[in-house]
Amino acid sequence: NEPLTRIFGWERGEVIGHDFREFLDEESRELVADRYRRRQAGEEISPRYEFNVVRSDGTKRRVEISSTVIRDPRGGVRTIAQILDITERKVLGERLEAIYELGHSLILKRDRRSIARRIVEAAKELIGIEDCALYLFDGKRKALSIGASTLPVPVKYREFPLDSEKGIIPEVARTKETIYVPDTSQDPRFLLGTGETRSELCIPLLIEDRLIGVLNAESPRIDGFSAADRQLLAALAARGTVALENFRLREETARLRGLNEQIVTTLNEGIILENEQELITYVNPAAARMLGYPEEELLGKRWSALVLEEERPAIEAKMVERRAGVSDQYETTLLTKSGKRLPVIMSSSPLMESGRYAGTVAAFTDITKRVNAENALVDSLAKTRQTLDGVVEALEATIDPVSYTHLTLPTTCSV
Repeated sequence: NEPLTRIFGWERGEVIGHDFREFLDEESRELVADRYRRRQAGEEISPRYEFNVVRSDGTKRRVEISSTVIRDPRGGVRTIAQILDITERKVLGERLEAIYELGHSLILKRDRRSIARRIVEAAKELIGIEDCALYLFDGKRKALSIGASTLPVPVKYREFPLDSEKGIIPEVARTKETIYVPDTSQDPRFLLGTGETRSELCIPLLIEDRLIGVLNAESPRIDGFSAADRQLLAALAARGTVALENFRLREETARLRGLNEQIVTTLNEGIILENEQELITYVNPAAARMLGYPEEELLGKRWSALVLEEERPAIEAKMVERRAGVSDQYETTLLTKSGKRLPVIMSSSPLMESGRYAGTVAAFTDITKRVNAENALVDSLAKTRQTLDGVVEALEATIDPVSYTHLTLPTTCSV
């Protein structure tokens, strides 16, 4: 039929009466011949498959065939085939796959500018867009600044305030909607740059409703972006969005990790992390200093090995509760590397992952001074009582037993 001649690029008269294989490329001829022979022999094979045809101008097209075997009135075997040109679909699929693979390499980039540069390079390599630019959004300044471009960008267009009155790029940033202008001469928002731009495609880079940037492509042709081009550029923008957001999260995570480490390492309290096997996996400098160990020597030790032997049963009981998600605070005595006793107040909390116990974080404070002060007070009270008892005895010895009033002292002193 006529659609088939358009696919082949031949006239009907040039096709009818010829061997079908004459219109195939070399690698497809044997595939089609083999399928034909097997189908004619009555073998059950898939009726749908792909191959290449060679047009009259020598170019190749990828087609998909769906064939059915029938018998004519004489019992002869005939084949009815439907052929669909899938060249654009295949090219689109291959380019989408290439953009998908590009996403993996973008994640490895170390800064926003290199991510932006690779995105516009991919627009040129994979989609054939000669003029492409990626603008990055600065939320604090409420402005878009150029991250990368395939062609030089005039100085006056290297940055757009979000509230710019003209320009497709700031309009897309404000509305967070893709804008395609097939004829820029008909759109008053368009700003002419250095090139002869006749059509423009502008896509926002969004994480949910949060703007990250804008990907802008321009063409010297009216309606220069096909539906496939728009689909490919949207896919590229999506991959770029993920890469830029991953980079931001890595930066934020590194910043918070550094801040947390700074806080933990400068604390006067000791911090110890242990895993679910009750092995120490982290100690901060204060903990190592108080216990008299190098930090690396404490790693891999059991926490219970640092506790007085007579207090270990109580500690083990608390560990059972902690595995059930219970936090606690208590006083105990630790043993330093030199064997010295270190009284501490301990605060311990379980680390849970998806509802499962994964370890413990414990913070402890040296209360040696407080314990010493309490002991000193007890000693002082004991000495005071002893002195008072001596005074009473002296008074009893000098006062007339008939006339004095008996003085009674308390028998215990509380701290």
